Amino acid sequence: MACPPHPYGIKPNGQAFLEACGDARGPGLGHMGALPDEVLLQLLYLLPASDLQRLGMASRALYAYCHFDELWKALLLERRYVAGSHRALAVRGLYSDLLYRPWLCATAELLPEWLEVENVDRRADLSLEEFRERYEAPNRPVIITDAAGRWPAVKKWTRQHLLQAFAGREVIVGNAAMRLAPYLAYADNNTDEMPLYMFDKAFALAAPQLARDYSVPSYFSDDLFELLGEEGRPDYRWLIIGPRRSGSSFHVDPNATSAWNAVITGAKKWILYPPGCTPPGVHVR
Repeated sequence: MACPPHPYGIKPNGQAFLEACGDARGPGLGHMGALPDEVLLQLLYLLPASDLQRLGMASRALYAYCHFDELWKALLLERRYVAGSHRALAVRGLYSDLLYRPWLCATAELLPEWLEVENVDRRADLSLEEFRERYEAPNRPVIITDAAGRWPAVKKWTRQHLLQAFAGREVIVGNAAMRLAPYLAYADNNTDEMPLYMFDKAFALAAPQLARDYSVPSYFSDDLFELLGEEGRPDYRWLIIGPRRSGSSFHVDPNATSAWNAVITGAKKWILYPPGCTPPGVHVR
């Protein structure tokens, strides 16, 4: 698996057995070197940006630890830090799986053959009766290839159009509210292990014109939540935007609904497990 060098020179723990350049961690951390990386980072999360900057000047090792991206992302989302830029300096002799893994996951090349397997039916000109009989009733997934092609959204929803639609308004990214322009800048340049995902349930209130650019396909027109009225029904529509490698982990949709998704631009890869097969890493309660 190919991966470019870490900008701060960090390498996985196992690399220490193959190199003879010395260990920067012990001397660079002093008494804090007795702490495992997980505990050390939890302490660093408590520091404000100014203290992280000062502490990072104390040694090569602390420089690398204090520049861990997740620390600064947390400060930014808590509005305790104004984003800037700097040139990273590579540190020799620092080995940490915890610091290296996010970089590996964010930059390692994804082999095309890992993504090429498709065994979900792709259908066009599918009648409502056949959809219900072959897919809805037996709970089988299907990709309907001609359901959204004529939506105005397909041509209108460019980056510039969305920026204009949300001008002066915030969107929901993760658990935080932020303007769309800085989020798109983040999406273009991030190296996060799990990039932040825009998942906005209020987009149609913030930019009502967007709700007029698509329509619900006839296959999904039955909606019992409509009986509760617009004010009483739970959230039911989201605008989703994400950079490469972003996405959701295994989950059950809100209110256990059977949601449908339409891709306007880009691509979204799904991993589906049949009923009765628990996905790896998921614990059933």
